[in-house]
Amino acid sequence: MATLVVVTVNAGGSAGSISGSGTVCVGAADALSNAIAGGTWSSANTAVGTISTYGVVAGLTQGTATISYTMTNSCGTLAATTVVTVNPLPAAGAITGSASVCAGSSIALTDAIAGGVWSSSNGNATVDGSGNVAGAVGGFSTISYTVTNGCGSARAATVVTVNAFTAGTIGGASSVTAGLSITLTDAVAGGVWSASNSNATVIPATGVVTGALAGTVTISYTVTNGCGSITATYVITVNASGVGGLSGTEAVCVLSTTSLSDATPGGTWHSSNSFVATVG
Repeated sequence: MATLVVVTVNAGGSAGSISGSGTVCVGAADALSNAIAGGTWSSANTAVGTISTYGVVAGLTQGTATISYTMTNSCGTLAATTVVTVNPLPAAGAITGSASVCAGSSIALTDAIAGGVWSSSNGNATVDGSGNVAGAVGGFSTISYTVTNGCGSARAATVVTVNAFTAGTIGGASSVTAGLSITLTDAVAGGVWSASNSNATVIPATGVVTGALAGTVTISYTVTNGCGSITATYVITVNASGVGGLSGTEAVCVLSTTSLSDATPGGTWHSSNSFVATVG
């Protein structure tokens, strides 16, 4: 009589396939999964990325790590694998170059990290895509260099001083009588006043002009800084100090007019009693 034996044939099994993102940022985590239950997760490069028993990959340093999902039964061991790339956080490096620029001039800034975008905080200075900064208006501008990748953005910044290069505009009376004084002004501080000839003198620090001889004189206001020297000018007429004699008819009828004259130009007419007579 034959003896019957029941033999159990175990399936070779399958480790399935790993699904999930193939990338993770340094300092971040990403979950992998496998439809086959009961396997064990492991990383071939734990310095780059580790993986938990639940399939959560933690990025540690830039690089790649092979992640395995291993199934073991009585027939042996099977593994599914995938390569995970750990991407670095963005770095913007450091901006190098001059910390100042003259209005109307430009300087070049650089950053060793490639691929960033340059920007300026205001209109005092502009910056192009190559880091060339053009000064526009005196003041300060924060120049930024921003680097962006799949893990975020990083920014480096530097403050650039824009030095104004202007002597402003001179204001004040356009004439002075010999022996008398007027004061000229300019909104730009720190300049020095000077006169082109001896028709008038001017105090260098204050802009007080004193007439000397009849004629014209050019008054200059010169501002000097790290950008150079620039000058604003203003022409003043110096009138003679003497008052000439009046000429003309010294009597006039009510509601009528008469004309008077004086050989010395630049004076001002007035009447001592405007109820009796007016003068234009």
